[in-house]
Amino acid sequence: MSYPFPNPNSPPPSTHKNHKQGKPKKISVDLQSVLANPDDFPIKASENKIYLGQAAAYPNSKERTPFWLPTALFDSHLFIGGAIGSGKTTVLFRLISGALRWYGTVIISEAKGGVRGTKEGAAFTDLAAYLQEKDPKISVCRWPRGEYYFNPLENLLNSSERREFFEMLCQVIISQYEGMSGDLLAVIYNAAAIAEYLLVLLQNFYPPDALTLRSLVNLLSMPKQVEEALKNGKNKINLDLNSQNLTPEKKEELQEKTNLLEKIEQQLRLANFFYMDHKELVMTRRGVKIFQDLLDQEDLLTYTEPHPNLKKLSFDDILYHKTLVILSQPLSQSSSKIIGPIFLDNFLNYVLELGSNPKTKNGKDRLKTLVILDETHRLPVGKIGDSGDYLREYGIGLVEVAPTIPKDNKRWEQNKHVYQTLLSLSPGIPTLTELMRDRLPHIPPSPMVVRNYQDRQGNIFPQPERRENYDLVLGQDNPGITSRSMQLSGRFTGLLQSSFIDENRRLFWIDFEDELLANIKTLLKKALAPDATHQDKNLVDYALGLDKYRPL
Repeated sequence: MSYPFPNPNSPPPSTHKNHKQGKPKKISVDLQSVLANPDDFPIKASENKIYLGQAAAYPNSKERTPFWLPTALFDSHLFIGGAIGSGKTTVLFRLISGALRWYGTVIISEAKGGVRGTKEGAAFTDLAAYLQEKDPKISVCRWPRGEYYFNPLENLLNSSERREFFEMLCQVIISQYEGMSGDLLAVIYNAAAIAEYLLVLLQNFYPPDALTLRSLVNLLSMPKQVEEALKNGKNKINLDLNSQNLTPEKKEELQEKTNLLEKIEQQLRLANFFYMDHKELVMTRRGVKIFQDLLDQEDLLTYTEPHPNLKKLSFDDILYHKTLVILSQPLSQSSSKIIGPIFLDNFLNYVLELGSNPKTKNGKDRLKTLVILDETHRLPVGKIGDSGDYLREYGIGLVEVAPTIPKDNKRWEQNKHVYQTLLSLSPGIPTLTELMRDRLPHIPPSPMVVRNYQDRQGNIFPQPERRENYDLVLGQDNPGITSRSMQLSGRFTGLLQSSFIDENRRLFWIDFEDELLANIKTLLKKALAPDATHQDKNLVDYALGLDKYRPL
């Protein structure tokens, strides 16, 4: 791996003629001027490197050097934090572009949705269109509110998978109800048990096209009809059992179905499903209603069932073919809280079933997958967000993005060790910058200081002296680096720290303030226009780190 600054104890060599004066930070006057001297600031797109921005080795340095992340770094996960408006989404444009080119498939939760939750005006719509135009082999899938449907119930093939699925739904509900009472918690899990056995009923006794979330939601509101259906089903099977023309195998199969129906009926009775109308079971009704309302979202129900204008989204399609999957989770839509866990938990289970060394399919190897979780302080992350300890064994990288980390956040405390690379955008999140400071290596202070003195003639001369408070500061790590200075990083807009880059210091100041990146949305629209020029497209490629600057 090549490092931008090989010697941590000295600044990088200057590429400028006047090193003493240095060169002021390059502030672009207009959209084009950032490219005025590409020889000084080259972007050389190359395999397995993702361009991040211009970096400096020291806070007082006025030099800038292009900074690259090795794609292998994603295997050990990245956390991006910064206050609202600090540029998190904009920086993601570069990460997505580079990862899709050199890493593999990318799955991203899109919290900044478009008009009524559609792709129109959404955060990554233009970027996805441009990347697909640049490389037509790339597939782009948006779910929901796109051209695909995904049925999570099809992948729940055994009791443990069903139980995990409904446990995940319970956790989403619990996260929405702070300080939930024990009684309400009990009826929520009771509703999950009811839904689980209704799903077993759908899987075994209904036509395949009835296995949808819509059917499950409907059954949750029809206890009497379910009870009648169970009764009719048992009567029909008993009539078949009394037939004289049954083979032993067929008779055994029918008996197993009878036993399964009886088990379903028994479990639903134990959960008081058939008696919900009784006034004394108001809490049971409330639990089922909360559970039902979580799933009863029309945009969710529509895009989890087949329709003539929708294509099926298969995990094999995205694992064995380079794909950008956009999970549409606009914060304005209540269904967004369940969309991520429904898709990503199913995806993780499927990857785990394939194993850490999956077989090839149709002559293709399984691709690595980068999962980007956005707005994690508000959107549930499901099981995949808590599985970073072992995800890299299965070729899954994780990027988490958040504008805040609540104090005493249990999930953060459990998972902060997972993120081996931290990127703080200014103004930073105190919790994140404090962790970055804690990770810095210990830098022992010098016992000597040099002070300047003036003699009677006015001459100034240096005098080395022993530091008065030397014994007191010995126990302090990283003297001179405060959490506040890391949160507000001055003229720099980001700090990156990673255990994989420069073992001695592990900290770089990054400058994201260039007009191209700041105006990337405008540039993308120009590059996608029918009359777009080669220069329009090259500006986008240059800003995203996909190509070098090619002047006309």
